[in-house]
Amino acid sequence: MVLVPAPAIQGIKISPSRRITLRACDRSVVIECDEDDIADFVFVAFGGLHSPTPADGEPVAVRYRVYREPCGAFRVVDAEQNSVLLDDPDDVLFHIDKCVSIALQRLRPDLFFLHAAVVARGGYAVVVPAPSGTGKSTLALALLSRGFSYLSDELAPIDLPTFAVQPFRHAVCLKSTTRHRSLLPAATLRTGERYHVPPSALGGADNPSSQRVGAFVFLERHSTGRRGCSVISVAETVARLMSNALNPAAHANQGVDAAMALAQRIRGFTLNGSDLELACSEIERVFVTAMHDHNSSSTDR
Repeated sequence: MVLVPAPAIQGIKISPSRRITLRACDRSVVIECDEDDIADFVFVAFGGLHSPTPADGEPVAVRYRVYREPCGAFRVVDAEQNSVLLDDPDDVLFHIDKCVSIALQRLRPDLFFLHAAVVARGGYAVVVPAPSGTGKSTLALALLSRGFSYLSDELAPIDLPTFAVQPFRHAVCLKSTTRHRSLLPAATLRTGERYHVPPSALGGADNPSSQRVGAFVFLERHSTGRRGCSVISVAETVARLMSNALNPAAHANQGVDAAMALAQRIRGFTLNGSDLELACSEIERVFVTAMHDHNSSSTDR
């Protein structure tokens, strides 16, 4: 990736098919592409967030433009004319994804953002926080065949007053070295080092709503020790939430109060994900436990 000054872009008209409007965390993002093939791979990656137009009267919160230089490299320019020169589509999608994630954290500081995958069923979500490379995306993809719906594979924006997580349905992204290619549907796009599975190929609702968090499952990967889910204490849940929080400084007491509020209401587990089939079964078991806890608390009230 090379940072370079952005040349003036004037007089170039973007056709409607090359202007991709996204909606995430109640904010609009527009990505303008100068060529059809650029719009095609951008839409595969972000089409799950597609919205025909911004909400009535709402200004576009974030805007990017993507075009190809004569040398064949891609340039991504934001609304402030900051420019990045990138070698291939893989780099373009990775860059835009990270920029959008950071922009949403800036625009919605009220939300508590976790680096986590999210799947849901029956109106409740299982949030799976973990570092990159632990297997969140693969686990999320595998769970879809077991009746879960897809909300995100890396970003979990949680509304603290309601304990609900908002969807961030970009394409499920797996590294090209994955051992689980059998999970990939035919519509999967490969760009260099990554596979991108569009949400349209995953089934479920096109525009899922926010879902109340039913459980936090902190994913680990190690070859020894217990391979099932283990319940953890409130204190450990707080510590693990903080280690996966993306915007703790936006919240009181550097995010600790937010993490404590979540941990006191929502049970935390650890899960060794080295055995994918077993991990899926354990997530299902955790989900049943979370539903039982919710029903019991509702009855008590």
